[in-house]
Amino acid sequence: IFIDTTGHAASLFIMKWIAQCKTAAYIHYPTISTDMLHVVRRRQTQFNNSSKISNSVVFSQLKLGYYSVFAALYSVAGRCADIVIVNSSWTQAHIKSLWKAVQSPIHIAYPPVETEVLKSFPINGRSPALIVSLAQFRPEKNHRLQLEAFAFMLQKYSSQSRLVQNARLLIIGSCRGDAQSRILDELTQFAVEQLHLKVPEQVEFLPNKSHLEVLQLLADASIGIHTMKDEHFGISVVEMQAAGLITIAHNSGGVKLDIIQHNKSGFLADTKDEYAERLAHSILMNESDRDSMIGNARRNADRFSHSMFESSIIDALSPIL
Repeated sequence: IFIDTTGHAASLFIMKWIAQCKTAAYIHYPTISTDMLHVVRRRQTQFNNSSKISNSVVFSQLKLGYYSVFAALYSVAGRCADIVIVNSSWTQAHIKSLWKAVQSPIHIAYPPVETEVLKSFPINGRSPALIVSLAQFRPEKNHRLQLEAFAFMLQKYSSQSRLVQNARLLIIGSCRGDAQSRILDELTQFAVEQLHLKVPEQVEFLPNKSHLEVLQLLADASIGIHTMKDEHFGISVVEMQAAGLITIAHNSGGVKLDIIQHNKSGFLADTKDEYAERLAHSILMNESDRDSMIGNARRNADRFSHSMFESSIIDALSPIL
């Protein structure tokens, strides 16, 4: 039995037809997605489609042609999987669209998240206006939107409460290599020079903190923010919810489909204005509403435990075991 968990779909073809193995694939993120095709087709500029491409008809058509050929080959490779397992409803929908010829059901096995320790953190005694972000310093994580939303919240809602005036945003994440270091430097410059935020009094960047330090920061904070669009799943979102944070995340991807029920277990947002409004609302929530939302979120986090992952994987693979 051959199981690919790395995203190298071509290996399925080799192991199916040359090695004569039974094959399975666990897909974290499609190598190419229909969203990627739409972005190029619509000539939108974003982290995976630079302005040099989107501003050129010729380059856009060439890239669209390349993506279309790649998607066709990806589909052929996908047909070689006897069992297909994905990590979220978002990934499932994209694989169904790309691997149309796959006859077997596409199973979901949510990634295992270490929720038990996080769920033990007490709710009381936290800083009510301490907001944390937990994501690598990469372009697609869209930390700029967090900074813009935080600055707009201070501008628009500070008059409502001293708690909002005194809010702090801690941006936590791993920072590896020169490219991510440049992103961190650019974010710091953007916060100070364009948004006029005080660093570190109002916004503090905390790269490469240890696991224990991250746990302590999650235990101290009351609110979590996540801004990546079309996150395939969202492990850090589950971690923040399990830790007892009122969590605000992007209204898309696996976060929307599988993790956050808007206004029940957290909040979803698209724009700077929506994030700012939900940040202020989270700071000013009454105790009863806060406790209810945290309880809902923590119960939902049980769906993403190690035991649930093991059970889902075994059930999905049972036809070839």
